[in-house]
Amino acid sequence: MRIYRIYAPFLLSQTEIILNKESSHHLVNVLRCREGDICHVFDGHGNEVKAKISLANKTHMKLDVLEIVNNQTESSLKIHLFQALCKGDKM
Repeated sequence: MRIYRIYAPFLLSQTEIILNKESSHHLVNVLRCREGDICHVFDGHGNEVKAKISLANKTHMKLDVLEIVNNQTESSLKIHLFQALCKGDKM
């Protein structure tokens, strides 16, 4: 099962989300999502919700929020990168 993820700049409502024209176009035309499909909506600040598409057309899309998802996509590992310096003009 594919998980569709879409960006919404703000998640103000806890019950429904209305997407703009660009996001609606991407879900309907590119990803071929239809009414009743499940997708995840995130806002870029660590918030993510699982939502069901209740109204889908080319100009706007309405999603009903099913649950708030605990998003743990960031790795807890601390990584340090170092670049080795070459001799002479090879750098």
